[in-house]
Amino acid sequence: MTQQAWLLQPLLTGVFFVLGVVLLFQLIMNAFINYTDNHYKRYSDFNLQLHALGATYFSLVALYFEISASSQHNQYNFANFRLLMLFYVVMFLGQRSSALVVFVTGLSHVILNGLVLESFYYLLIIGICYIIISAFMYAVHQLQLTLFEWSFILDVFAILFWMFCYFNKVPSFGVVSDKMVEFNIIAFIAMNLGLSIGITRMTDARAHLKTITKQATVDSIINLKNYTSFAEDYRQQLHLARKNGTSLTLIAIDLDHFKKINDRYGHLSGNRILSQLGSVLENEATRISNATVYRVGGEEFDILLTNQDAETIYEFSHTLKNQVQQSRFNVDNNESISLTISVGVATLRNADTDDDVLYERADQMLYRSKGQGRNKINMDTNTEE
Repeated sequence: MTQQAWLLQPLLTGVFFVLGVVLLFQLIMNAFINYTDNHYKRYSDFNLQLHALGATYFSLVALYFEISASSQHNQYNFANFRLLMLFYVVMFLGQRSSALVVFVTGLSHVILNGLVLESFYYLLIIGICYIIISAFMYAVHQLQLTLFEWSFILDVFAILFWMFCYFNKVPSFGVVSDKMVEFNIIAFIAMNLGLSIGITRMTDARAHLKTITKQATVDSIINLKNYTSFAEDYRQQLHLARKNGTSLTLIAIDLDHFKKINDRYGHLSGNRILSQLGSVLENEATRISNATVYRVGGEEFDILLTNQDAETIYEFSHTLKNQVQQSRFNVDNNESISLTISVGVATLRNADTDDDVLYERADQMLYRSKGQGRNKINMDTNTEE
């Protein structure tokens, strides 16, 4: 679209365009996250993949801008969009992803326009802008400026950029008129304002959704996944184990004599002890792969183990029991006590066609441990001290 066409409706068109670019990326990112969850994949480098997705998306946007500017033979077209994209990519995707976007921008410009003097100046300009913006964003992080504070500084940078283009005639770039400078400065401020408001709204909405989701799926006292999360993950892991023929083990844990602890020390101290117990279990679970701890109610905890052999399960179960028994749990600042747990372990069998069989068998093993005097481990294959 030509500069004259943008002048007809400069503000609304520009604002809706940049918001559309961001919204589309948001939708793609959400679809990627949902796809990952629905296919039960575990990505240890999930953030890296999201950054790669962002770098790919904005590289394609940069390519679109380059093709549009080249077809119109005017490198000042879409300059505001390029600046905004570079700012926000550096801010939200980091140095590596933004460097890739700049590389794609420069490479596509050379391919479209050839190795001419204009390309040299263009590469020099975007290189300098990238260095300045990166330094600026580093300062933003150090000073912990808000989105609106640094978006205001963006406006100042854009004003200086257009003034530089006005007073320094870049070869082969064309002449920047007074009206063009005035238009682009006003358009940049309007688009930047709309983009910062839009991103703030989306960020607030995501944060609110994250809070609601956490409240629904994470135990507020223990900060572990709760029964709702367990029920969902349990069904998913059953599906995955049956589909791929992999192992699935459920470890049911009950804190021994917790009622006596509550009666003697009070419920606040009881909650404190449960939180410490959850930390011990979580710490041990991080020592092996594919282990997730849940608080499923009261003093009851469950652990789901996937893709583990019988020896690992045996050793892990006993490590849990021994680690709890050897730990000291603070009732208050002046007193600490010892605790024990009862444990029941069950592993999925080929004959387990009903989803609840594994859960019920682990529960039976747990109650057998409690019936034997507590501080015991019972597995669905044998009984162990």
